[in-house]
Amino acid sequence: MDFCVEMRTVILGLLISFSLAGCSTNSYYADMNMNNTYETPQNVLGVVSNLAKHTAYAVPYSARGEHERCVYFALDVAQVGETCRWRTDTASGTVRVSAIYPNMCHDLTNTVWHKGRTKSWTDRACLKGNNWRFNSR
Repeated sequence: MDFCVEMRTVILGLLISFSLAGCSTNSYYADMNMNNTYETPQNVLGVVSNLAKHTAYAVPYSARGEHERCVYFALDVAQVGETCRWRTDTASGTVRVSAIYPNMCHDLTNTVWHKGRTKSWTDRACLKGNNWRFNSR
């Protein structure tokens, strides 16, 4: 019984730590996980299973950095229809400028390939002062 209570406390602490760590950055941080088989956890084992899936299919930080550099390059330099491509040993991706609006907002279409899986999404970035602000669409 004590083991279950301790395990729940550890897992809850880890989940809180992971969620707070994500809030501490102002940089572009896209959803860089290729897993799409999460299930609503019914117990501690379900939470651990989801955490293992998330870890197994997480895009490596080096690839995330390449993707982020490509995003900012596209925002600063690319015109509508132009694409920035990136590649590491384990992942690759593209960032395409799909629209630029008069209010300095840009729509970006992102695609990432990792571990035989593909994930695509669209972001909208708007220039506020000298900084880009992102809103997933």
